Amino acid sequence: MALVAPQPPLRLHVDAPKQSQIRPPRWGFRPLASRPSASALRRRSPRLGREAEAAAPAQEAAGDVATGWVQLTKQVMLVAMPNIGSNLLLLANEQINVIWLGKTSSAASLAAVGLGNMMQNCLGLSIGWGILAALDSFVSQAYGAGNQEVACAHFQRGRFIATLQLVWIIPTLLSSERLLLSLGQGAEVSMLASHYNRATAPALFCLFQYQALAKFLQNQCITTPPLIINIFTSLLHVVWCTIFVAKMGLGNTGAGYANAMTWTTQWFLISLYVMKIAPKLGMTRRDVFFPGKGTFQEWGKYLKVALPCVLQMSSEWWFWEINALLVGFLGTVPLAAHVAANQFIGLSFMPAMGISSAAAALIGKMLGANRPTDARRYVKACIFCNLLVWLTIALGVLCGNHAVASMYVRPGEVSILMQSLLVIFAFAGLPDTTQHIMSGALRGMGKMAAGSVPLPHGG
Repeated sequence: MALVAPQPPLRLHVDAPKQSQIRPPRWGFRPLASRPSASALRRRSPRLGREAEAAAPAQEAAGDVATGWVQLTKQVMLVAMPNIGSNLLLLANEQINVIWLGKTSSAASLAAVGLGNMMQNCLGLSIGWGILAALDSFVSQAYGAGNQEVACAHFQRGRFIATLQLVWIIPTLLSSERLLLSLGQGAEVSMLASHYNRATAPALFCLFQYQALAKFLQNQCITTPPLIINIFTSLLHVVWCTIFVAKMGLGNTGAGYANAMTWTTQWFLISLYVMKIAPKLGMTRRDVFFPGKGTFQEWGKYLKVALPCVLQMSSEWWFWEINALLVGFLGTVPLAAHVAANQFIGLSFMPAMGISSAAAALIGKMLGANRPTDARRYVKACIFCNLLVWLTIALGVLCGNHAVASMYVRPGEVSILMQSLLVIFAFAGLPDTTQHIMSGALRGMGKMAAGSVPLPHGG
């Protein structure tokens, strides 16, 4: 398997000595129970102090690896399940916007929010998410090596570079109407999509801050707090949509305001949590909001990893959006069936995304702790977990494609075509989700270029 080839993985450490100069501590490969505690480390080397306290848990966690397939699967799913839940809730917020506009506004408003989401995904989220995906390599490996200070420097660097992209992303979204008109979209739909994007675009700053902090936590296997925050803010999103869309009658502008309120609340809550545990993460409370001394250093190293991540994520994300544009030339019925099927496909893809994030975090942590054998076992375990999950989903789709289609559309031509599309995806989804798991493993290894090359050609 290409993922487990014997060549040494890329080690992503700031100011790290050459590999030949590194001599792992003798206790680094002893059984977990025989390793010294943080207090013992302080007695041996008083210089370490609090840094030893931060490093010891990471090193202990890195050594706590199961031996059997059942235990490995449990460990992977314990990290993946909160990620899956968070991804589902983020997607649910878009669905809530569509539902409220579909019930309270015109068909043009519904089409406009779809175009607005497409522009935000292609021109905003795919770029920011791709840049922050480099944290899967940097933070997880630094955490596995027990170097929390380096992990914090990577987080601040990635957050600043991603936020810097808003200098061109926000003005582009503010010009949505002209861009959509130039692509041949209708005047009313273009205007309403512009209203939606204008209300949403400034809050992308808050969303990028939230995503950076969530990535920072997830790559240290702290996945439950982001899930809890997403549950709370998704419930609030219903409230915001009720106020701005239904009560105030603001339509697409109101849906944009609801996004802004939700993203701002997410950033506020996760910032409070990280501030609370900041000392344990090797950072000060000031680092949660402001750049640190390492923010403006080593940009070349970071971008060398981040740019392939952007290419990989953009290729995969844009593939679905371009498909929607191409299917539109086939007629109304194929387009309606394609859009409806994509709603279900998006939901069914969330488990693979969660397992992919878990693969990046766990494999990066093992490599950072200089445990390549355990990293290989996690690669196999993640692929095995995805196989089990997807076979379950595919079996459900094949047996219940009629029931799934009836949830989205009325009986008729659209429903029949949607059922056929679901059957195709039941078979095509396995290689698609498997490559997504492998790309997560490659991010953990620091080999993003290997994953970014096939997608633009294969997509």
